Amino acid sequence: MAVSIPQPKDLETAMRLYYSKSELNTADIKELFGKICNSKISAMKMLVKDKMREKDIASFSAHGVNTKLAYLMWGIDINDVEDRYKKLKKLFA
Repeated sequence: MAVSIPQPKDLETAMRLYYSKSELNTADIKELFGKICNSKISAMKMLVKDKMREKDIASFSAHGVNTKLAYLMWGIDINDVEDRYKKLKKLFA
């Protein structure tokens, strides 16, 4: 299933959620991407849940998806996010 993935709304939120949440729920995903509809969130979560089943990764919640795998599946490179955040901080310090 092809699902278009939006960009995270800001680098700081992307880093905070990645490092503070082992699983992301719908509210976290809305915080990460901003205003997106629930049907898009469901489709994005389904991509991750399918891969979680394939990799035999357990979920702590029926509504959550593994954060590390979600970022990978959604094309969010946390190392790139951190590098860009550091550069922005230097530019505007």
